[in-house]
Amino acid sequence: MPKGRGCGGWTRRAMRTQMAFKTMQSEAIGRGVTGSSRRCHENKPFNEFTIEQLAGDMLENPTGDQILASAFNRNHRQNSEGGALAPEFLVENVIDRVETTSTVWLGLTLGCARCHDHKYDPLSQREFYQMFAYFNNIGEKGIGKGISANPVQKMGSPLMEMPPELSAKIETAIAAVSAAKKSAPDRMTAWAAETVASFEDESGEAKAWFDAKITKATSSGGAKW
Repeated sequence: MPKGRGCGGWTRRAMRTQMAFKTMQSEAIGRGVTGSSRRCHENKPFNEFTIEQLAGDMLENPTGDQILASAFNRNHRQNSEGGALAPEFLVENVIDRVETTSTVWLGLTLGCARCHDHKYDPLSQREFYQMFAYFNNIGEKGIGKGISANPVQKMGSPLMEMPPELSAKIETAIAAVSAAKKSAPDRMTAWAAETVASFEDESGEAKAWFDAKITKATSSGGAKW
C-alpha cells in the first residue's frame, strides 16, 4: 500500500525518513517487527486501520500513532525545483491522494474524472473534486524537499518504549507548565499591585524620592575629587 519515496525536483533525492510510519503500519496489520514490546502483532481491524490511515489526525484527541498513520497521505512526490509553483503542486499532491484512496479503498478509477465527465462512467468530474475538497485541508506549501515540506511532525520510533518514571516526569512537567500559563495573569496582577504598594506610604501617597548619598568611590584612571 505505501507509495514510493519522493525526490527533490523529481530529479534528485532528498532525505525523507519513513521508518516510523512503516513500522507502525506493519505492527498495526499484525506483521510486527520481532522484538517490539509495545504494539507488535496488534492485528488492528481493517475498518479502524482505514480510518487512521485516511484521517487519523482528525480523530478526537488522536494518539501519536493515529497522527503518524495519516502520513500515508503525505507519501506523494515532493518537488523542490527552483521554477516549481507551490499552488500547482499543492493541487497535484491533493489529486494524488484522491486517486490513491479511490484505487486502494474504493476499487475505483476515480482519477479518470479528473479532467471531464465520461459518457459511460458513473463517476463525474464534480464528484472527483468533492473528494478533492476532503483532502484539501492542510497547511501544505506544495513544494519543498524531504523534511522541509511542511507540515512536518517529528516522531519517535514506535519500537522505543519510554521508562514509566520518565513518562511520569514528562507528564508532571507538562502539567506544571500548563498550570503556570493559566495562573500567569493572576500572578502578574498580584505582582503589579505589590510593586505599586512598595512605592506608597501608609496613607497611600507616593513616597518621596531621596537623593542617593555616595559614601565611597574610586576611579580606575586615578582621578580624585
